[in-house]
Amino acid sequence: MTTTKTLGLGLGSIFQTTDAQDVCVGDTVIWNEGYTSEVVNIAPKGKKSLLITTRAIRDLSRKASETEHDRTIRKSSWMIVLGNQTEETQKMMRVMWEIQDKLDEHVEAKIDEITEGGTKPLFRSTRFRHKTTGEIATVIPIMQMNEYEKLDD
Repeated sequence: MTTTKTLGLGLGSIFQTTDAQDVCVGDTVIWNEGYTSEVVNIAPKGKKSLLITTRAIRDLSRKASETEHDRTIRKSSWMIVLGNQTEETQKMMRVMWEIQDKLDEHVEAKIDEITEGGTKPLFRSTRFRHKTTGEIATVIPIMQMNEYEKLDD
C-alpha cells in the first residue's frame, strides 16, 4: 500500500491506495466525489489491465443499484479500498455520507413543499401572440420576433 492524496473526493484527506491488481472481489472501492462500489468480478484484460466489474453502493442518486459496470483499469493504477483505510478515515466517510443523505432529504422536502397539490408549476413559460393570426406560442423564430407581442398573464 502507498499513501497518497486523492484530489477527486475534495476532502483534502490522505487515503491509503491499493494497486488495482491487489483489489479483491467483495472489496468496497471509493471513486471520485465519494461514490462507492462493491467489486463483484475481476478478470484479466491483456497483459497490463484488468476488467473490474462493480455494483454501485452509493452513486449519483445516493442509492444502491443492481446495475453492474465494467471498468478497464491498469494493474498498476491506484484505487481506494474502504477496508484498507484507517478507522478515522472510514468514520469521516460515514459522516460525509450521512450529511449528504440529510441534505438530500431536506431538498426533497423543500421540493414537495413548493409543489404541494401538484397543480402549481414551479415556473411558467413566456407566451407570445402573433399580431396577424392571433396564434399563441411559447417559442418563436428570432427573425420573426417583431410579428409577435408578449402576453401578460
